[in-house]
Amino acid sequence: PFLGGPKADLGLSMKNGILAAFQQANLEGGVQGHQLKLLSYDDEYEPNSAANNTKYLIEENQVFAMIGTVGTPASEAAASVAVELGVPFLAPASGSMRLREPFQKNIINIRGSYVDEVAALVSYLHENAVRKVSVLVSDDSEFSNSSDFIREIVA
Repeated sequence: PFLGGPKADLGLSMKNGILAAFQQANLEGGVQGHQLKLLSYDDEYEPNSAANNTKYLIEENQVFAMIGTVGTPASEAAASVAVELGVPFLAPASGSMRLREPFQKNIINIRGSYVDEVAALVSYLHENAVRKVSVLVSDDSEFSNSSDFIREIVA
């Protein structure tokens, strides 16, 4: 995860959550008798750093899986390296469709896609007769398709 950069708080929260889960798993004997250890490098929310860190973790640190990449740009960059090197890529904190389609057997998403989240929100608004809604969209790669899928879902 990123520990510096514009969204450092998200990276630190992800890291702390993973550490807590690993600690619990290790107290219960680990996974198939193996203790879990988290290695993390700061990508500062930069895709190139995320890709380089992923490659280093896999090739030099010989990790058996990647977990907890935060943000769409970093997650997409890290996932491409993990997929190329055949390493499982678990629980990216991103709703990007590029992490879901086409299907990649070693990318395991936990959170819903941005499309799923917006569809659920629109359904809730419809069920509760909310007729006027404002949408603020971030103009960056993370949400580049958001306007398109919001229009599709609302239609």
